[in-house]
Amino acid sequence: MAFTFHLKDDPEFQEVLKLCKDLKKEVADLRSQLPEWVGEREAQRLTNLSARTLYRLRIEQELVWKHDHGIHYQRASLLAHNAKRAIGRGRYAHLLIVQ
Repeated sequence: MAFTFHLKDDPEFQEVLKLCKDLKKEVADLRSQLPEWVGEREAQRLTNLSARTLYRLRIEQELVWKHDHGIHYQRASLLAHNAKRAIGRGRYAHLLIVQ
């Protein structure tokens, strides 16, 4: 006699799924409140890179930036650059998707 158990029938698993759904919504709400553009110091803090390195990346067009009362970087491009650095240039780097 075979016994089968489905996770979808487990009440504790249902609670975990609900918690994950709630957390995803909360993270999305928090991300929507962050400014799209950040200044030089915030960019340095987010990437842990020097101002000189950020300048070089601007010249190489690896970061999205604008000159509006100073240099501002697009937060999404900084985070994408961080993720690219974390994975490196290995064979799986192209699979990275930053939302």
